[in-house]
This record gives sequence, C-alpha cells and structure tokens, in this order.
Amino acid sequence: MGKLITVVIPTYNRRRKTIQAIESVISSKPGLVEIIVVDDCGSIPFEYPSVRNNCGVAVRVLSLDVNSGPGIARMLGVKHATSNYIAFLDSDDVYSPAWVDYLLTKIASYSSSGNARVFIAGHAVGGNSSGFFVTKFLSLVPENLQTVLTRFVSIFFNPFYTPTLFMHKDCCHFLKGLRHCEDYYTNVLGVFTSSEVLVVREVACELGREPNSKGGESNDKIKMSRGEMVVRKSMLRSNSISVLYRLFVPLGMLYQMARISFKKLFSFK
Repeated sequence: MGKLITVVIPTYNRRRKTIQAIESVISSKPGLVEIIVVDDCGSIPFEYPSVRNNCGVAVRVLSLDVNSGPGIARMLGVKHATSNYIAFLDSDDVYSPAWVDYLLTKIASYSSSGNARVFIAGHAVGGNSSGFFVTKFLSLVPENLQTVLTRFVSIFFNPFYTPTLFMHKDCCHFLKGLRHCEDYYTNVLGVFTSSEVLVVREVACELGREPNSKGGESNDKIKMSRGEMVVRKSMLRSNSISVLYRLFVPLGMLYQMARISFKKLFSFK
C-alpha cells in the first residue's frame, strides 16, 4: 500500500526546531505516512541526516530557490506529495503523539479507497483564547451541522491553526503572492471545497510560540490585516464558494474593519 498521509513542513533557518517537528510525526504505521520538508531558501540550507525519522516515517527535503513565504513552500510540498491527504505542520510546532494515528483511523472509517474529501481540524495547545473557544464550540456541534456552521464561521474569522488541519490534496488551495494571512486563504478554501468538515476534540499539536508573536510572518499586524482583506475579496470572486455564502462576505469585511477600529480606539496590542 502507498502513502496515505503527507505531512508538509515549511522551514526557514530553523534547523533545531524543524528536526523536533519532524520527530514529532509518530505513527504505529509509519509506512503509510511521509514527511516533506520545504526549505524556503534559508541562508543555511536545511538538511536532515536520514531518509526516515526516529519512528520510521519517510522524510524528503525540498528547497525553494527564492524566499517565497510559507504558502508557496506548502504548495510545493503538496505538489510533490505521493498521498491523497495532506496534514500541515509548522517548523516551530510539534504534533500530539496520537494525532497521526487518529487521522489514519478517520481515513479508514470514511472510505475504503482512501479518497474521501474530508476536512478535519483538531485543537492546538498554546493558542489564543478566541481561537480555542471557537474551535471548542464547533467541536461540540453535531457532526451533521459542522460543515455548514464552519463555513459560515470561516467567513468572519480564521479559527484554525495550520498545524491542526488535515484535508484532501485536491482541496489544498494557495494564493500566489500572498505572504500574510496566507493560511486563512488555504483554510477557508479547504472548508468550502471539502465535502465534509469535522472539527474534533482531539489535540493535534502544541504551538511553539503564541500566534502573532515575534518570529514569523504573522508578527506584522498591519500586513496581516491587509492580507485578511485580500482573502475576503478573493472569496467574493471564488466559484468554489456558493452565492449564498458569498452574500455574507461583505459582513465579514465590515466585522474586520470594526474589529480593527475597536482595537485602535482602545489601544489594544
């Protein structure tokens, strides 16, 4: 049997943390999983000392010739994936030990062919309170309502951390040129192009740093806000999103502008 899950890890000058991320990909069936690390043209090229991690999961390293941001790096990883399913992991985060086997179990329960277009989001340890409460709420909603409700919620905010996500390769979409809030585009298109969305109670990962803190593209709040608006404008033009949902996108834009104004008014950091 071929690979069922490809874990894509973009990295940029983070050798030690990237190796920790690689070693966190643990499975009782390592032959069904592969890891693709994409070096985003770091000043020190990333090298992994083996073709497999300590658990026996196959590891490949790809490199970009020009620093392009995590979105393009993930896109290259997805392009070279040999499996139908993609799980994302950032180089400064680590998976929960049970996460990969949980995903393999879900694949087996959905389709004997391993080709169901399902989107799964787990929980993250170390995230902010708003993201935690939204994902917690969605995970408590009956499964038959989660797809519709998650699509609606995604119009207004991005409740998911990239390392908690799992989706079919055909549902992975990236917006070239977008370096800030690029994960929001991938997340929302994944939600809308998947046939079923599940927000589960299982812990997917532990974040290496607080979201929007120093150390990544998300640190620049002004550029992040602009990127968020670019994503919403693209949602208005996307044929992957039904007209009914697109009617709510302008409300999402108004919500974003109101949120920014509120933070400025009260000098929130």
